[in-house]
Amino acid sequence: MLALAQVLVVLVMRWSVDHRFREPAVSFIFHPLGVSFLILVALYTAARTALGAGIAWKDRLYDSRSNIK
Repeated sequence: MLALAQVLVVLVMRWSVDHRFREPAVSFIFHPLGVSFLILVALYTAARTALGAGIAWKDRLYDSRSNIK
């Protein structure tokens, strides 16, 4: 029940900001999808780092041998 209340508070805050700045309703509707995508990307990156696979970006691989922290 508490989690549902928190989600509703976030959505009401998002709607009020969108309404104030006259943003389209699509941003309010797709907000949970965007946040879910952000969380999935963070989990994927954390898993690759924990497994020692390194991070790939712009056809480059940053791993423990690259000395980049």
